[in-house]
Amino acid sequence: MGMNRGRRGASRHRPGKSNGQMDALRQKLIAHLHKKDADSMLELSKPTEETHFKALKNSHKGYQAMETTQVPPPLFPATLASFVLVFQTDEAWIKGEEPSFAKLNMQPLLDKMRSADMIVRQEEWGTDEDPEKRPCFALVSISEKRQKQVAEIMGEEDLIRLRMKAEDDEEDVVKGGGAWYPFKQHLAHLYEKSSEGTLFSSCQQCQIMEYMLNDGSEKAFGPQLMQKEACEPGNTPLQQLVKDERIIGYFYLHHEHKKEWLTQAWANTYVLRQPIEDIREYFGEEIGLYFAWCGYLLKMLWVPAFVGIFVYICQFIAFGESGSVDNPFIPLYSIFMCLWCIYLKAGWEQLELTLQYEWGINEWEPEESDRTEFVQNPKTYKRLNPINQSEEYYPDPLWRYISLLAGLVVVMLLIVLNIFAILSIEAGKAQLADLLGVGHGSGMSFLPKILGALVQGGLILVSRWAADIIFRYLNDFENWKTEEEYGNAFIAKRFCFGFINSYFAIYFVALMANGIKVFGVDVSCSERKCIDYAELVCAVVFLQNVIFRYFLAVVWPKIEAWRNSAEIEKHADEEEEKITDLQRTVEGQHILHEFEDLDELYTEKIIELGYVMLFGAVFPLIALIALISNLFDLRGHAHSILTTCKRPMYKCAKDIGTWKTILDIFSIMSILTHCCFFAFTSNSLYYYFPNMTELDRAFYAVACEHILLFIKAMWGGECEDPPDSVQEAFEKRQYELEKLLTEHDNFNPEEEVLFYTSDDGNVNIGGGRNSKGKDKQT
Repeated sequence: MGMNRGRRGASRHRPGKSNGQMDALRQKLIAHLHKKDADSMLELSKPTEETHFKALKNSHKGYQAMETTQVPPPLFPATLASFVLVFQTDEAWIKGEEPSFAKLNMQPLLDKMRSADMIVRQEEWGTDEDPEKRPCFALVSISEKRQKQVAEIMGEEDLIRLRMKAEDDEEDVVKGGGAWYPFKQHLAHLYEKSSEGTLFSSCQQCQIMEYMLNDGSEKAFGPQLMQKEACEPGNTPLQQLVKDERIIGYFYLHHEHKKEWLTQAWANTYVLRQPIEDIREYFGEEIGLYFAWCGYLLKMLWVPAFVGIFVYICQFIAFGESGSVDNPFIPLYSIFMCLWCIYLKAGWEQLELTLQYEWGINEWEPEESDRTEFVQNPKTYKRLNPINQSEEYYPDPLWRYISLLAGLVVVMLLIVLNIFAILSIEAGKAQLADLLGVGHGSGMSFLPKILGALVQGGLILVSRWAADIIFRYLNDFENWKTEEEYGNAFIAKRFCFGFINSYFAIYFVALMANGIKVFGVDVSCSERKCIDYAELVCAVVFLQNVIFRYFLAVVWPKIEAWRNSAEIEKHADEEEEKITDLQRTVEGQHILHEFEDLDELYTEKIIELGYVMLFGAVFPLIALIALISNLFDLRGHAHSILTTCKRPMYKCAKDIGTWKTILDIFSIMSILTHCCFFAFTSNSLYYYFPNMTELDRAFYAVACEHILLFIKAMWGGECEDPPDSVQEAFEKRQYELEKLLTEHDNFNPEEEVLFYTSDDGNVNIGGGRNSKGKDKQT
């Protein structure tokens, strides 16, 4: 009877099939699989000359993980990215005693992650008896199958997009030639693999894990580390765990092979072009866009740098002949700089649109969510939205008006104090010249000029640092609702103060010093010619700014990297046998600081660019110095983001935001400044108009300014469409995508899988992805 029950049980799985029939079906299936393997091996055994040629042809496009010359083929678990959770240990844990409250806190979280089909590896660090210096790391990964499941859910929310495969006329795969489309599991074979050799890049894998850990959707079946109802308003589960001190922190672990490649091909070279596509893939669109802007600025500075060298040589010759740097090329170079500023903004808008279409974010719109600090602020209240009848947060209206008024008063007060300090330095320079025995009428001595400019440069740096601290407090006090509002308010304060703080000293010497008494002291230039002194002040102030930025961007990161490396080696030497390479890697990234806000980097770049745009004709070598500075600065920031700070969390951005508006303001101010400079500060117009009067000066300045503003309005207006070639390529990709989706969106198991069970219970061999999909029923 037991045997009969066994036969009946077997027959339920194989209805109507004898043992001989099943053996025949099994043999067919094995033969089918062996044929596919033989075909694959045949493809791999083809002559490699063509493959090598294609690799050489596409070598400029960046990192390719499958090229054996760069890294070995990815194997488990190297194919899986890691999201690291950092836990605190305690004395009981270290001594192996029970109970350990730190371990009791950690274990349920690890169990929840494992129950959500997440791979968790636990790594302890070092042998130090101090729990503060001995954290425990949980390295979280998810299998590719799990990645696909969650990615499809995220694709429905437009959170993850992958590029489709594309082929040229010769049916060769074109890397980066396909359209972007939200991930769908049944289309997985149609997506292009990342440059790391996996379907999802390490950045996307970490993004998926962050989504799961923060319970982005119930459909993802995440671990639910904390109930959302238990989180404070505005906090994600991970943020709440940090606030409750259940974890110390969390971060993305670097992909070691890709990081090493980026270090060699990007951070450590000054010859190769930036691999922007690889940077975008590894860090996200926001950081990719920043480095694209840096590269664009570097390319644009070459032209004014070389032209400026020629103008500076002319100044040198003029100084030897007449004792002044004034020369006939100053008006021409001023007009050239104005046109360059107009083109700089217009060219960037074209490149920005090109990148949007290439990265598939041209139609992406950021989802505005309330800031955590705003939601938790005591001056924030709830109300019912009259349109959709949902609850929403809003700031106290009276408090908002008071805080905005207070912020305006503080910014204006800082500007007034800054102007007062700059004027005091100018008066001090004149008095120092009198003490040295040379009055302003015969020209101030060389020493007071240099000392005064150095003091002004130092004041600019100190004032900028102090103002940033005050503006942070003001922004928090104003209680802005979204991150965009918060960032725009901070940028507005920085720009208003920074414009006066950074440039007023040069404006005063170049355009206002003559005929003015400051605190009763005459600060006029010798023979009312301020062009030489203006160039000196501009050179000293700008060089101080460049040296300070070089120290922060290049020297300081190297010092930090050396200190971090020394600390790791010190811990590792204590008990070398117990320290694995993985532990060394994780601890090395844990002790690094967070990546600084991109607004900080943009501010530094734009302020330095402002000197070039506003005073390019005042000091013609300023563009050359800015070019050299940006060359080192770019690689310094690349080295910093790869080695001296934690890997940044993924963020998407489609443009540089408010900074485009500031570039527009700078281009307008450049026209006004240069026209006033060559008409009133310089006497170079007399080379062209010897009988010119003061009224003629004003006429030429206004006429030139109107013409340049007209050119800017016609040429440098807001650009809404990408170049024609980009638009055409985008439309072609979209057409190919629609055609591809029409062919594959209707999923048919008879064509897509190797075998399947039909509704009547029969086992059938499917067509597979490389066959016609004929039904082979046995």
